[in-house]
Amino acid sequence: MKKYILFFAMLLPLFGANDLSDLLNTDLDLKTNAVVKVGTTNVDEPTSLFSLTGQLTSISSYNMVRDFVQAKGIEWYNSNSLGTKLNAELYVDIRLRESIKGYADLAITYNPLGEIGGKNVALVSTNKLTTNYWTLGETNNLILTVKELFIDANIAKVVYLRTGKQVLAWGQGYFWNPSDLINIQKKDFANITTANLTREGTYGIKMHVPFGTTANLYGFLNMKDIKNFDDIGVAGKIEALLFGWEGSVSGVASKGYRPVYAADLTGRIPFINVDVRGEASLSYGDNKNRLYSSNVSITFPITTNYTTYYTQQVSNEWVPRICVGFSKSFDVLDVKDRLTVLGEYFYNAGGYNGDGFRDSDQIKKYALFSLYEPNYFGVHYGFLAVSVSKFILSDMTFNFNVIANCSDWSGVVVAGISYNPVYNFTIGCSLSGNVGTENGEYTLASPYTGLINGMSATVTVALTF
Repeated sequence: MKKYILFFAMLLPLFGANDLSDLLNTDLDLKTNAVVKVGTTNVDEPTSLFSLTGQLTSISSYNMVRDFVQAKGIEWYNSNSLGTKLNAELYVDIRLRESIKGYADLAITYNPLGEIGGKNVALVSTNKLTTNYWTLGETNNLILTVKELFIDANIAKVVYLRTGKQVLAWGQGYFWNPSDLINIQKKDFANITTANLTREGTYGIKMHVPFGTTANLYGFLNMKDIKNFDDIGVAGKIEALLFGWEGSVSGVASKGYRPVYAADLTGRIPFINVDVRGEASLSYGDNKNRLYSSNVSITFPITTNYTTYYTQQVSNEWVPRICVGFSKSFDVLDVKDRLTVLGEYFYNAGGYNGDGFRDSDQIKKYALFSLYEPNYFGVHYGFLAVSVSKFILSDMTFNFNVIANCSDWSGVVVAGISYNPVYNFTIGCSLSGNVGTENGEYTLASPYTGLINGMSATVTVALTF
């Protein structure tokens, strides 16, 4: 019960907050960031405002296996694949008086070839004493996802509450957020380089108490997959703005998981005008399973030696995760901020350092594959993004992105252009390649087909309304 008492006790000293006319609310994504202004309500104002916006994105890609790219034979052509799908995202925004708001982000994906998903089926025996659960594969052409669905309210315009499914930008990292153990969907490299779609949130209640423009207090009750009160997870964050630098400390705890503590800092270095950001998390033990092995020897009837594998969480040691990054814009050919360079480094103490997937033991490969989490498998990572606006044409932008697992020296390189011939209409094309020696994280052969992704060509068409 201590964590719940702590959460509600956070409210007690906060009703002396004043100067709420300019709220600093940095933990919301742009599409859901509502700035609340304190003032009198005009009786002539409408009782509610309704808006419907969104975007349609068509994505077509041709994926080529490495053997085809390396011209090892035309027979590899049949291993390539052509895919296309259409994504629609609808943003519904309902605003009432007194800063009360409702919001929904609905995503619809149509894939003419279908997407394979799993469905759990319970098989109960005739005597109803035993139940077996099977996961059956099914192909869906149309997928509907509720990414966000929440209601905003407030207590005397001092404490702001949000209840429902929501995305929290819990951390300052551009790509990696080691302190973010709340959102169920992490940032996706393919998404930020092509489609630019929103993420899926988690269900809970968020509290926000602003102290003018200098500090914010956040609390969150994570109510995803709960069955009783003691299953509710708790997170809290305090952030402050001082001399142009913004920093915060936070913590996350829930039943069955080790507490994680975090801190972040972001600001601009004067004179050279470089924006820097850093974020770190620390836990005693790890909440993720790790693969271990042990050697077994059998002497009867004949001597046999073999290796067995098992999973276990790291315990009795501190596990840090650190992310640091920078961004800098340059004026080129009399165009302000025409060139932007962004870089980020991620240290993951809970990752695998070395050639885990390159082990000759096929059983180990399958075991690692079941534990694999994209972009969080290795210990050392790097990310680089270069953007050039007004590239050739005034409405054209060139982008170059690289992500690399520096523990096994594999990575993905993406180069592309986007063109806006009409307002709110974008055409983009990109070419990506998986680089590095075989069976690194980004050059991993499928355990089912044995094939390695080599290169992909993608064309996107997006319409925003």
